[in-house]
Amino acid sequence: MKERTTLLTTTDANLNHYLDDLVTPHFVYLGIDCNPDRRAEPYRAWLRLGINNEELSLIRDHLQQERVLGDVKFQAMLERTPGRGKVARPAKS
Repeated sequence: MKERTTLLTTTDANLNHYLDDLVTPHFVYLGIDCNPDRRAEPYRAWLRLGINNEELSLIRDHLQQERVLGDVKFQAMLERTPGRGKVARPAKS
């Protein structure tokens, strides 16, 4: 594993390409396996699956409408969070 020398993503760190002190892996991800190389394999496989056309369309629809994408429980949690809401940014006047 190399040390980080350029701006990378959490994906690079999770795939065990680079050591990154700025990335703290989620405890569920760490629970996959104690070996970083074996832990990266199911993550890599999941990334290769990609998303289907229905999911892509849903993402695009929410972006165009400036709405947060998530289930009802997630949306309700955001509405209760001060300074947040269903809309990704304030409506244009």
